[in-house]
Amino acid sequence: PTKPAPTTNDRGRAAEDRTARLLEASGFRVVARNLVVGGVELDLVAEASIDGEPTVVFVEVRSRQRDELGDPLATISTNKSRRIVR
Repeated sequence: PTKPAPTTNDRGRAAEDRTARLLEASGFRVVARNLVVGGVELDLVAEASIDGEPTVVFVEVRSRQRDELGDPLATISTNKSRRIVR
């Protein structure tokens, strides 16, 4: 039998996993995944010491199946950006 095609959620989880591995390879420690704060979901929260200073990063993971669909960054609405910054 053929394996079912990955769902959008499957692809999103895979993109988050790849991003978490990239952060960890860069010296970050992922401390939370899919954290909801103030009605906004943060895909990844990671921390590291950069130049001796504790640093926390909040990561919104976006991916596209094909390049012709455009830049994944363009999928983050102004409203979501504002809510994340608050």
